[in-house]
Amino acid sequence: MEWVEKFYSEYYFRPKTAWRVVKKAFQNNDLPRLYKEAREYLFISAKRKQFIKEQKAANSMRGAEESVS
Repeated sequence: MEWVEKFYSEYYFRPKTAWRVVKKAFQNNDLPRLYKEAREYLFISAKRKQFIKEQKAANSMRGAEESVS
């Protein structure tokens, strides 16, 4: 899951890619859709980051328990 987040962040936030997406939205009068999709992406990205954080915490707790046993 961490690699998925890394891929999306590195791909979609490259200047060339971002400019291409925004340019097409302007040309097609599609800014409301772009805005909606950007909000959805940021929401899902935040949830994905939270999930990754929780998984790392759970794994570190499991690792600490195993080392004590």
